Amino acid sequence: MVSFIIVHYKTFTYTKNAIESIVKYMVDFPYEIILVDNASLDGSLEKLEHNFKDLIYKENLILVESSENKGFSSGNNIGFQIAKGDYYVLINSDAELTGTTVQKAVEYLEMNPAIGALSARVINEHGELDEACKRGFPDPISSLYYYLRLGKLFPKESKYNQYKLNHLNEYDRHNVDAISGAFMVIPRCVLEETGTFDETFFMYGEDLDLCFRIKEKGYLICYNPDLGNVIHYKGQSGKRLKIKTTYEFYRAMCVFYNKHYKEVYPLFVGWIIKASIWTLFGVKMTFGQLKTLLVHRK
Repeated sequence: MVSFIIVHYKTFTYTKNAIESIVKYMVDFPYEIILVDNASLDGSLEKLEHNFKDLIYKENLILVESSENKGFSSGNNIGFQIAKGDYYVLINSDAELTGTTVQKAVEYLEMNPAIGALSARVINEHGELDEACKRGFPDPISSLYYYLRLGKLFPKESKYNQYKLNHLNEYDRHNVDAISGAFMVIPRCVLEETGTFDETFFMYGEDLDLCFRIKEKGYLICYNPDLGNVIHYKGQSGKRLKIKTTYEFYRAMCVFYNKHYKEVYPLFVGWIIKASIWTLFGVKMTFGQLKTLLVHRK
């Protein structure tokens, strides 16, 4: 059996579409959907319960209501505790299946036990690749090249594209460092070895950290576009908490560095990294506020 885990926060329409896509394409394949509501408190969970009464009755859909929003990592961890499947499918509330991707993923994992986590080709609503579904780890050097835009200047040079991996053909299968938590298939036995998400990450970075730990256990992380496409309408939950999500995006960089690179690089490198991260945060927030003011003036 496959256990889908969806963390929901005030995204009724997107979550409804995500569930409907699962029902549509998981025909004749045993599955359950664990829907964890992160204290939406807007009536959306009740509406989902009303829309999917039959699914709940058949025990294909299990609703879990959290009393407070402790973040994406915590929500998924609640789902992991309840899930009964041999494979976990993490899928964002604002993502949709477009075919029998999950069945193909399970078959591929069964044939390749060295793989610890697997992703399909994740695209946005315009059909463009969501680059987070195949990427490298953001170590200081690859991050520097990324922020200096050297990958844009030298798109075919692997040296300058180690974070976004844009030099790798998106239509070919690749073993990579990390894939996106927007759509990720993980065998249960792997997660039992690595542990679940680190809840120090509120949102952002938790998928990178989990992939890092999976690779530390000797497993491969695989991006496989042959499985099909998954559509990701990116950032729908985060729109409701814009300042909070922006802060958490940059905080996650510091958490990831402290956890995996702090002991590898000299102390002064850490100071530079953290100063750069919070400078970027400040610039982002300043320009965001200016943009808001200009929009309101119009």
